[in-house]
Amino acid sequence: MHNDRHLGAHRSLVIVVLSLFGVMQVQAAEANSHPFEAMLTAIQLAVETGQPVDRKARRYAESVVKADETGLYRTLVLLVIARVEDRDKAIEDAEAKIAETDWKAAGSLAELHTLQALNHVSRTRAIAFAQQHLKGSDENTIRAFLELAQCYQDELNFAASREVLAHARHLLKLLSEPSDALRSELDTVARRCANNEALIVHGPGFVLFKKARERQLRQDWNGAIQGFDVLLARSLEPAKEEGPWSELIEPIYTQAARFYRMECISHLGNARAFEEAFLEYTNEAADTPYTGEAYLIAGRQYGQEGDNKLPKAIQTYTNGIRWAERYAAAPVAERFDVPPQSEEATAAAADMRSTDNWGNVRWSKIGPTAIVHRGTCPWYMKNLLIRLYVERALCHFAAGMTDEAMADLDSMIALDDADAELVHKGLPSNYRRLRDGFKTGRMMASKEEMAHFKGKARLPFLYAEMYFETEQWDRALAAYRELKRAHWNRLSREGKAYLTFVTALAQGATGDRKARNEQLTVFTKKNSPYERTPTWHRALIVCSDIDRAKGVPALRQAIPKISNKAYKAACLLKLAQHEYVTDDTEAAVLTLQAVIEIAPSESWEAKVAQGFINKINALPKELPNE
Repeated sequence: MHNDRHLGAHRSLVIVVLSLFGVMQVQAAEANSHPFEAMLTAIQLAVETGQPVDRKARRYAESVVKADETGLYRTLVLLVIARVEDRDKAIEDAEAKIAETDWKAAGSLAELHTLQALNHVSRTRAIAFAQQHLKGSDENTIRAFLELAQCYQDELNFAASREVLAHARHLLKLLSEPSDALRSELDTVARRCANNEALIVHGPGFVLFKKARERQLRQDWNGAIQGFDVLLARSLEPAKEEGPWSELIEPIYTQAARFYRMECISHLGNARAFEEAFLEYTNEAADTPYTGEAYLIAGRQYGQEGDNKLPKAIQTYTNGIRWAERYAAAPVAERFDVPPQSEEATAAAADMRSTDNWGNVRWSKIGPTAIVHRGTCPWYMKNLLIRLYVERALCHFAAGMTDEAMADLDSMIALDDADAELVHKGLPSNYRRLRDGFKTGRMMASKEEMAHFKGKARLPFLYAEMYFETEQWDRALAAYRELKRAHWNRLSREGKAYLTFVTALAQGATGDRKARNEQLTVFTKKNSPYERTPTWHRALIVCSDIDRAKGVPALRQAIPKISNKAYKAACLLKLAQHEYVTDDTEAAVLTLQAVIEIAPSESWEAKVAQGFINKINALPKELPNE
C-alpha cells in the first residue's frame, strides 16, 4: 500500500515539476490527490504570476496535510513556500525542523529527495538526514536513493548521481540480510547511470566498445564478438534521430573493435575463421594502430596449431617485428585520434608493469575502455616488441632451434631495462628463466613433467609455461585452464598432477590464494592420487610453506615414500628449514645429515646442507644452568 502511494506521488510530482518549468500545465483534479501535488500547485501559481504564494493557496495546501501526525508534510510545504518567497528565517526554521524529525518512512525520504532535486533542499542536507535517521533501516530507503540517482541523471548531474549511488552502496552494506533483488536493482541502476553518463560524455562508440570489451575480458568470446558486430554495424548507419545516439562512431572505435573481434575469434578453435579475420584485418592498410599486435595474435594462433605450423608462426612473428621496427617512430593517422573528451577515460596505465610491496611483478592490464596503441601509450611499442621476440623465441625452442631462441632472448633483454637490471644483479628474471629453460629443455615444469604433455597438448602447454615464466599470471592461468578443458581426459596421472599444481600456483599469483590452497589439498591428503609423481614432492614443499601446521606433517610422512633421491633431498632440505625456524636445531642437523648421505657430494643439495650445518654449529651455545 505504501509503495503504491509513493509511486503515484512520484508520477504526479514529475508532471508538476515539468509544469514548474513551463513545459506543461497541471490539472486541478490531479493536484487534489496528494499533499505534495497541492503544495506544488500553490507554488506553481506563485511562479506563474510572479506573486507571493497567496493566502488561499497556502491555506489549501496546509489543509490537505492537517491530518499528518508527524508534521512532515506541513513542514515541507512551509519550507518550499519559504524558498519561493526567499524568506531566509523561515527557511532556516523549516530545515531545522526537518533535521530534528525522526522520519522512518522511506517514502518520506523519497519525497525529500524529489524536493531536493528541485533545489529546494540541499543535497548535503538530504544525504546527511538519510545517514542520521534512516541508516540501514530498510530496503526502501536504498531504493529512494536509487530514485534520486536517476533523477540526477535526468538532469545530467552525473557527479551528484555518483555521490548518491555511493551512499546507496554504503547503506546496502549495513543491512543484515539484503535481498538479491535489491542488490540486482542497485547494480542495474548503477550500470544504467554509468552507461548513460558515458553516452552523453563520450558518445555511442565508447559505450558500445566498452560493453563488448567487458564481455571479452570475462572470456565470453561469442558475446564479445556479437558486441563488436553491433558496434561495426552501427558505425555504418547514418544519423536517424536526435540525441546522443545519433552521433557517428569515431574510426578509432571501429578499428579497435575489428582488432579485438579478431582476437576473440582466435579463442574459438576455428582456424579457418581466424585466418579469414586476420587476413581481412591486415590486408586493409598497413598503418592501422593494431597491425603489429594482429601479427602477434596470429603468431600465437599458428604456434599452437601443431609442429607443422611452427615455421608459419615464426614468419608471422617476424612480420610483426618488421612492422614494429618500421612504424615505431611514425605518428598514427589523425583519423584514429581519440576524441579529446575521452582521452582520460581511454588512457592506459602510466607504466608497462609495476612491482608490489612483496616484489611481485604486475604487468599493466588493459581495461575495457582503454585505447592502447603507439599513439596513445608511450610504452606500447616496446612492450609489443618484447612480446614478439619472446613468443618467437618459444617457437624456435619448440622447433629445436635453440641458437635462434637465444638470439631472440638477447633482443628481448636489450629492450627491457628492468629485466636487464635484474640480470645484472644476478636475480631471477624473465630472461634468465627462459634462457636456462631453453638450455636445459625445461621451463616451470621439469623435464620429467614436460614429458607428459604430448601431441596436441604440447604447444599450448609450452605457451602456458612461457606466460608463467614471464610472470603474465592472468594469461598463464587462462592458458592452463584451457589446457585442462581441452586435454584433461587424455593426460596421464603425472600430467594431471603437474597441471593441478601449476594452475594452483597461477591462482595464487593472481591473488586468489583461497582457490590455490583448496586446489593444493589434493597433494597433502592421505593416499593422494598424485603420490610418487614428479610433482608430488614439489607440491608438498609449497604446502608446507603455505600452512606449516598441516603441510609439515604431510611432508614428514611423505618423505619415506619418495624413492627418487633428488626429490627426497629437496624435501629433507625444506623439512630442515622448518625445524630450524621452530628452534629445533638438533632435529634440523639430523635431517641435514640425511641429505648429505643420499645426495652426491658435488650436488647443490649436499653443498647447501653442509653449509646449513656449519651455520648451526657456529651459533653461540647456551650455558648450562648453574
